[in-house]
Amino acid sequence: DGRAKVLDFGLAKFKALLDGAADDATAHRRTDPGAVIGTYPYMSPEQVRGDNVDQRSDIFSFGVVLFEMITARHPFRRETAVETMNAILKEDVAFEELEQRSAGVARVLRHALAKNPAHRFQSIGDLAYALEAAGATDSSPSLKRTRKVRRNESAAAPPSFEQVTFRPAVMMTARFADDGSIVYGAAIGGRPTAIFTTHPPAPESRPIGLENADVLDISPTGELAVSLGRRYIGGYATTGTLARMPLTGGSPREVCEDVSEARWTADGRAFLMIRRYEQMYRLESPIGTVLYRSPTWITSPAVSPKGDLIAFFEHPVWGDTGAQLVVIDRSGTEHLRSPLWHVTHGLLWSVRGDEVWVAATRSQAFAALWAVSLKGKERLLVSSPRGLILHDRSDDGTLLVSAESLNRSAVVGRIGGEEQDVTLFDWSWLGGLAPDGSFVVLEEQAAAVRGRNTVYLRRSDGSPAVRIGEGRARGSPVSPDGRLIAILIDNTTFELQPVGVGEPRSVPCEALADILWWQFRPDGLALIILGNEFRQPRRLYEFTLDGSGSVRALTASPINWPFVLSHDGLMVAAVDPSDRLVLIDLGTGEANPAPGCQAGDVPIQWSDDNESLFVYQRGRVSVAIDRVNLTTGERRQWHVIHVADPAGVLDIMPVLISADGATYAYGYRRSLSDLFLLRGLA
Repeated sequence: DGRAKVLDFGLAKFKALLDGAADDATAHRRTDPGAVIGTYPYMSPEQVRGDNVDQRSDIFSFGVVLFEMITARHPFRRETAVETMNAILKEDVAFEELEQRSAGVARVLRHALAKNPAHRFQSIGDLAYALEAAGATDSSPSLKRTRKVRRNESAAAPPSFEQVTFRPAVMMTARFADDGSIVYGAAIGGRPTAIFTTHPPAPESRPIGLENADVLDISPTGELAVSLGRRYIGGYATTGTLARMPLTGGSPREVCEDVSEARWTADGRAFLMIRRYEQMYRLESPIGTVLYRSPTWITSPAVSPKGDLIAFFEHPVWGDTGAQLVVIDRSGTEHLRSPLWHVTHGLLWSVRGDEVWVAATRSQAFAALWAVSLKGKERLLVSSPRGLILHDRSDDGTLLVSAESLNRSAVVGRIGGEEQDVTLFDWSWLGGLAPDGSFVVLEEQAAAVRGRNTVYLRRSDGSPAVRIGEGRARGSPVSPDGRLIAILIDNTTFELQPVGVGEPRSVPCEALADILWWQFRPDGLALIILGNEFRQPRRLYEFTLDGSGSVRALTASPINWPFVLSHDGLMVAAVDPSDRLVLIDLGTGEANPAPGCQAGDVPIQWSDDNESLFVYQRGRVSVAIDRVNLTTGERRQWHVIHVADPAGVLDIMPVLISADGATYAYGYRRSLSDLFLLRGLA
C-alpha cells in the first residue's frame, strides 16, 4: 500500500542498567565500553570506533537508510565488512546521483551523514523539519514520479515571489492599501526609520514625509495607524506612540503611548492594540477594554474574518522571537495554544478563517510559512533559505512578506585603544564581560547552534572561543573574581561553570516563572535576579547559591531591564516602568530618581568608588556613554560608540563596561530586508 515501515532501529540502552538497578540476568548482556556491536553497514563512525553514542548516531543510521531507499545504493557498502567500516570512517559519500534527483534532500543527507556528530542534526525533529522543507520546495520530477496521485488531483503551480523593494533596508512593517499600493516603514542606510509608499510593478518608493515613525495598519477608509518614535527596547520588543493620520498626508494625531502594535477594527473606527501598562502586556479593543493580559510579551494581534476570534503570539522570554500561537475569543476564553515555535515573525488569518498562517520555525534550519488549524494541526505552506516575515494579505490572497538576512555581532574595546570584533557565529548575543575586561561571554542563539542557546567564552583579543555549555547568559553572569559563569538552563536551574579547571555545579531555582537578567553579589554567594513569579510583574530577587533554592524579593515595585549592582552590593541602578533611572536601596527596597539622569537613560556600570554611574541613551547606529556624578548631578561624556557600517543596523544593545572601567563592549543587530509579493498559496 505504499507505506514505509521501520522494523528495527538498532540498539537500545537498558535504563535500569544505567541507573545501577539491573539484575544478573540482564547485566551479563550489557554492551561494554569499546565493544563494537551493531549491524555494521548502518553504523555511525563513533559506533564503529566503539565510542559513546547518542541520538546523533541514530540520525547517521537513518541517513544511510534514507539514502539507500532513494538511490537503491548503499552509500558505504564494500566487498567486506572491514572495508565497509573503513569507508564509514574515512570515505566521503558520492551525492551526485541524489543531487540530480533532489538537491534539497541531498543537502539534508549531507548534514545527517557528517562524520563528526557535532556537525549533524542534533535531533531527529530538526531532521524531519528540514526534510519536510526540502520536499515542499523540491521540483525534481524524478522524485515526484514515485508519489501516488489521487484521481482527479491537479498539479498546482508552485508559489512565486515577486520583488517589490530594491534597496536593502531595515524593514519594519508593511501593509497593503486598497488602491493596490504598499505602505511600509523602513530605515535605509544610517537614516532614521521613515514611512514609504510603492506601487508594484514600479520599482520606485517615495517617502510620505514622516520620519522616526512606522506604519502599523491602514483602515478601510484609507486612514493610517502609525507608531511615532517606534524603537527597539530590548531584543525584538518595540514601543512607540500610537497616532492616526490620512494616507494622503497631513499631521498625525496622537492617540496612546507605549503601544507596541495596533490594527484597525473591521469598521475602521477603533483599534485592536497591544500596549505595556504597569509591567503587564495588555490586548485591548477598544482602547481601555482589556481582552487579555500577560506579564510576558505578546505580539502580532489579528482578528478572524468573522470577528469572533483573536490570534496572537505569547513569548515566554521577553524580547525573544520564540513564542506560542494563542487564539482566544472576545471573552478571553482560550481556544488554541500551540507548542513553542523557536522563531516567529508575523501571523494572519486564512481567507476562510479556519486557519492561522504563521511565519515560524521550530528547527532553526530554515524559515517557513505554516498553516495552523483551530485544532492545532500544522501544514507547511512554503519554506525559504532566508528569514521570512509575514506582513499582510490582499483580498485576492497575495501575501506581503519580507525576506531578511539577519545577524548579531559583538565588539569589545579599551578606552584609548582599538576595537576587536569578537562575533562568533550568526547570532552572538553579548552575554557578559569579565570584571577585568579580559574576556566576553557570548550566547549563540540561532542557526549555527540549531536554536539551542549555547554559551561561549572568548578572549578580548579575538582568540578562538571556548564552548562553555548550553543555556542562557544575560547581564553580568561572571563572578566578581572572574572564575565562574552563571548559565541559566531551561529557566529553572543555574549552572555555575568554571572559567578554568573545575567541575560545574547546578543550583535549582524553581520559585520564579521567568528570569531575565542576573548579577553576582560581591561576595559571590548569591545572585541578584530580575524576574517574576507566575503572572506577576518583574522585580528584583536575591537567590542564594547554597543549593537551598531560597529566593527573596528585594523590591515591591516593578522594574525593567537592565539593572546594575553597585560594587559594594548595597544599591541597584535600574529603570522603572515610567522609563526613569532609579537607585534602589537593597536594604529598604526604596527607589529614588538618580540625580543627573534623564528619561531614557540606561545604566551600564558603577564607578569604582560607587559615586558615579555610566549611562547611555539607546540608539540605532551610535550611542554616547556619559558618566553621571550621583552626588552633584554633573554629567560628562565618557565615550561614543559608532558602528563602522551603519547599513541595516537595528540597534546597539547591550552596552557593558568592565568593573575596572577600562574596557567596554557592545552588541548590535543587522537586518537587510526586501519586500516580496508571494502568490500561489492556498
